[in-house]
Amino acid sequence: MQLLFIIAINKIDNAEDENGINGTSINACNPNPCGRNTNCISNTEGVATCECIKPFEGNPWVGCELNCTKNEECPDTQVCNQPSQRCVNPCDPEYQPFFTQCGRNAACKVKEHTPYCFCPDDFPHGSPHIHCKEVCLCA
Repeated sequence: MQLLFIIAINKIDNAEDENGINGTSINACNPNPCGRNTNCISNTEGVATCECIKPFEGNPWVGCELNCTKNEECPDTQVCNQPSQRCVNPCDPEYQPFFTQCGRNAACKVKEHTPYCFCPDDFPHGSPHIHCKEVCLCA
């Protein structure tokens, strides 16, 4: 199901028609009234239509998201969050507790729908699930 929202904008820009005659045109998409992952289409009456870019779905006024039922329906760098049926980045702090928690100073990366923790170059020692350290305190 695709939702379309139509709004009228009173912004008027000076323009020339195809014959070089000055007139007015109404660009209802400047500024863009639509949300994320959408297209804005302005007609000659100054009415904007917002629609989700395929395969995104949702409310184009607020923003469109990818819906999913399994990881394979999401980009390789995201996973399907079952409660919301949205493709999300499992390394995002909002979602990390549900997928994997990295230790202090560790970084998180997603490959083929699987999040993993690693110690970055500036903190190369320790365990990425516990604590990455700058210097090795090895015995």
